[in-house]
Amino acid sequence: MKNRSCKLFSLGLYLESLRQLRLMGLTYLLLCLVFSALQPILSGTSWYGTRAFAHAAVLFGYDFIAPVTLAFLSFGYLSRRNASDFYHSLPVTREAAFFARTLAMLTYGAATIALSLLLSFLLYDLAGAVNWLQLPGLISYHLLCFLLVLACTLIGLSLTGTRFAALVVTGVVLFLPRMILVVVAMMAERAGIILSPDSMGLLLNVNFNLPVSLIAALFTGGMYQLDPSGYLFYLPSHLYTLALSLVYLVAGCALHHFRRSELAGTAAPNRVLQHVTRCLISLPLFLIIGAAIRCDADGDTLTMLTVCALLVYFLYELITTRKVRNLLPALAVLPIVVALGLGIPWVGSLIGQRELNRCPDVQDIESVSFDPYLAFEDDGDYTLCRLSRLRHDDPELIELAHEALERTVAYYTRSDSASTPVSARMQVCFRLKSGRTLTRSLRLTPEQLSRLNRLRAQDPAFLEVIETLPESRQVAGLSLMNHWFTEGPLPQMQDLWDTFREEYAALPVEQRLTFHSTLGAQDLAMPTQAAPIAESRSQAAFDAALGQETFSTGYSLHASFTEGVHSYSGDYELTSLTPRALLKAMRITNAVDTSPDADASDAMAEGLAELRDFLAQEREQGGELYLYGSLCLYDPSGADNGSVELHRGILGAGADPDTRDDYYVPRSFLSTYDALLSILQRGSTDIQDLNSPIVYVGNLGFDNYEQGRGYSVGCAFLRLTEEDFSQLLDLVRSTEETQIP
Repeated sequence: MKNRSCKLFSLGLYLESLRQLRLMGLTYLLLCLVFSALQPILSGTSWYGTRAFAHAAVLFGYDFIAPVTLAFLSFGYLSRRNASDFYHSLPVTREAAFFARTLAMLTYGAATIALSLLLSFLLYDLAGAVNWLQLPGLISYHLLCFLLVLACTLIGLSLTGTRFAALVVTGVVLFLPRMILVVVAMMAERAGIILSPDSMGLLLNVNFNLPVSLIAALFTGGMYQLDPSGYLFYLPSHLYTLALSLVYLVAGCALHHFRRSELAGTAAPNRVLQHVTRCLISLPLFLIIGAAIRCDADGDTLTMLTVCALLVYFLYELITTRKVRNLLPALAVLPIVVALGLGIPWVGSLIGQRELNRCPDVQDIESVSFDPYLAFEDDGDYTLCRLSRLRHDDPELIELAHEALERTVAYYTRSDSASTPVSARMQVCFRLKSGRTLTRSLRLTPEQLSRLNRLRAQDPAFLEVIETLPESRQVAGLSLMNHWFTEGPLPQMQDLWDTFREEYAALPVEQRLTFHSTLGAQDLAMPTQAAPIAESRSQAAFDAALGQETFSTGYSLHASFTEGVHSYSGDYELTSLTPRALLKAMRITNAVDTSPDADASDAMAEGLAELRDFLAQEREQGGELYLYGSLCLYDPSGADNGSVELHRGILGAGADPDTRDDYYVPRSFLSTYDALLSILQRGSTDIQDLNSPIVYVGNLGFDNYEQGRGYSVGCAFLRLTEEDFSQLLDLVRSTEETQIP
């Protein structure tokens, strides 16, 4: 009689499994280390190291490929009868064999993940910036993805007897449960209209399953609230994936324990399981058919989907059993999978209709939040994220949100034209006294929006968020006009941020709001919509406080911030409200593309002269020209601040009568462009103050696509004389389509 050990783990078999897997395991390790090192070396930027997805991106593929290939190598004997008999006869329990081999694969996986991430962090740290707090979370994320894919693969290998069937079952176990829930959530969202699937609970949020959320986001382009970036460090999603992995590992171990050696070489242990597997494999297509029917898809689409679903259903039977006669029993089971495919989307629609009609009483609402970013949101706007986390318990705000909810529900459930929302949509999170939360996408009328702006602006917590910007130590990267600054002018950029933050802090709250264009529906900075900050102030006083002569070029300072493990960003438009920061930005811009030994004014004048020569040549040679670029005008008198879109204004001169291309340049306007370039050529990049007219030239250029020719000049701020600026304004005003606000 064999002396079988009762242990759940065998150290000897674990060491032997490490030896058997060493070639593949070490190959994966070496490849991941190389690619993890190449990424920071080639990027050459310090700020990029603060972004979670920047570290060892190769691991996002490793998490899926390595567990499958390692499991097929380690448990490959399960698909070969002789090998299966041999390994099952070893004097160790099947549980010990299962966990020893599994731990060996996890050892290689954990070592590869940890070393690759550590190398990436070290290299980015040498470049100047890295958020070391992210390292443990990223190791946990990748290890849990690896573990869940491995557990699903072990179920596939233990449940089937061929490699093909095992691979198919692995995919079914990993993706099908979540696909069913995604379909339910999508149908609920469509029927509920104002529902947010991200707030429907743990089961209906695909992002809680870490590896599946990544694949789902890739296939949907981030639609339907599928955004794995926000869940990299979200503890509940890590715990959920860990719990699911452990359940699958236990299930895989149980299947491995009861597996018969005779199963090797056959697709399934019995006909019942063969029917179940076939139905599950084809179910995704039938689910798509059911969802398409609920979405009123056209007949051709439904026909194509039906043909594909039937082909998958019957081809799997033929490939796995190689017997045509088995198609008849398969046909008898077909109604079951059809019923599931049509019924599950219908259930989702019922859930959506029920939730749409769920409207709590106002006295049951504890607090509300507007446009709520979830606690795990990553890389969002810094101010918006902070504002959205505020819980407003003001009775007036709660009543306003409840009124908007009732009005929106009434419109969608009763098609009440009198309650038709006509303003912007926003997400509102209702926190009930019972502990539940309801997130709804509501629409507010202009009157409700104005009232909301006024009430929020009276909240001290709201004002505190608006009044503060991140400290310098939180800034990971800065850019101007898409130029990211790392080494060269980084000290100047840090000085620019400190200057902007200092000037921002000195402004009244009304003017600080003008820097937050990302406030969206609650755009408090817009005088046409904004209500007075206090009841005692009139709308006229509020508008006057904003400054009607504020110069804005649309020229933004973009900053990347870190706070804990999360990354945030912010775009802050530089205007005459922050004159010292604006001047520094102009000087940095004028110097960034200029060599140390060259004069910026001379370099820009030379570029404009060459652009004029290019136009002269094109005038002689003929051919169609296309224009791109813009001008931003600053007049210290405040009379003509604004922007000119060159391809639409003066200089757009209308569209191509045949193609209606706004960028087309009629040849009759070439003299106008030459006059414009002549004026700009006389400008100076030496800007010492804001007392003279200034023009911002943004990537001005012309292209002749037919001949493959083109020429352009970069970005620069040019100081003009009063005379030249007057000529420029006359040139601008000479064209009817000119757009100056």
